[in-house]
Amino acid sequence: STSTFTMENALPLLKGDFLSEEAAKVLTSTQRNISKMALIEAGSNCNFSYTTPTLAHTAAAEEGRNHQCASYDDLDFISPKLNICILVMGTHGDVLPFCNLAKRLQASGHRVRIATHESHRQTVDSRSIEFYPLAGDPKKLSQWTVQSGGNLQGELRAGVKDPSILKKKDQMLREIFKSCWGAVSGVD
Repeated sequence: STSTFTMENALPLLKGDFLSEEAAKVLTSTQRNISKMALIEAGSNCNFSYTTPTLAHTAAAEEGRNHQCASYDDLDFISPKLNICILVMGTHGDVLPFCNLAKRLQASGHRVRIATHESHRQTVDSRSIEFYPLAGDPKKLSQWTVQSGGNLQGELRAGVKDPSILKKKDQMLREIFKSCWGAVSGVD
């Protein structure tokens, strides 16, 4: 039969020969608490490390008490403050959810900028979020989406009916893309 090596099944082998009874209790308690430990906050750049048992842990083990080893205070978080730019093209309804996201990120200490069309400046500014203007007309973009049905076949049909519309769309998208660089690298 196959068995999995864990600290739990290794401790009985180590007791007496390599570890004192007290040290074995501390290791068992620590291992159990680490197993239960969940990452409280996470992010792509969020690192954490577990603090080694202290004298309080050892004293608790000697007295037969289970000292809480893996509390939030025992995790040493290194969460860098980020500069985040959220690019949003679209209508008011497209911008609002990202305002809520931006506020949550700000509450975590990050600098957040929403880059969207000028017509949404008041929506963003009124929520105390940094704004950067993107080119393009959201009403026109929405109109084109409705006309084409929002899919490739509709775009092709619209282009066959009126080839000049594809040039207009291409020109607006190029302007929007050019303005995105300033949004992520420049100041308002």
